[in-house]
Amino acid sequence: MSLLASSRDISRSAFDRWASFYDRSRIIRFFLRGWDERIIRLNPPTPILDLGCATGRLAKKLLHNGVESVYGLDLSRNCLSIARKNVGDYQFHPTQGFIEDLPFKDATFASVIFSGVIHHLEKPQEALKEAARVLKPSGNLFIGEPYFVVGVRQIVNLALDIYPIQGDRRFYPPRKIIGLAQDFGFVKKDVLKHPFSYILVFRRC
Repeated sequence: MSLLASSRDISRSAFDRWASFYDRSRIIRFFLRGWDERIIRLNPPTPILDLGCATGRLAKKLLHNGVESVYGLDLSRNCLSIARKNVGDYQFHPTQGFIEDLPFKDATFASVIFSGVIHHLEKPQEALKEAARVLKPSGNLFIGEPYFVVGVRQIVNLALDIYPIQGDRRFYPPRKIIGLAQDFGFVKKDVLKHPFSYILVFRRC
């Protein structure tokens, strides 16, 4: 089994196990609520792909705010089952799959969103490559991630190297993700700071 495949299995098992707890977690809600509100205010153009859509939290908010349709992808069958019940909208299109190998055609979406996802990935560059492939020219990429000061981040990442907790893999400073995204033709539009987190906004060339 490859390292990427084993990482996928660890993450899928973790999210299947924690699916019913996901929406009740105060820590998760603390980060995601702020990202959701800011992304919605940015009016991402449709069609939208919500990568790592989990239990459908962001998709539901987008649709309730007038977005025409949202496509969601997650590796957890249990999360998607909850998402279908939570969203309950025929304009929500959830799919089980892996971010590193998206089951969508080239240049399909106007917006791609990673909301608290990058730090779960063994190889985020593979996910960014796929995001670039499925985005239309001049499409928008939104990435929300927790932020730790350098010393804390180093300690956390060292611990995750030994034992990846609940599928967490590595936390990155904004400059690192910006550099990775630029390798796949993304141009930084904005860096939006939040308490202990940030949102990066890119445009695909």
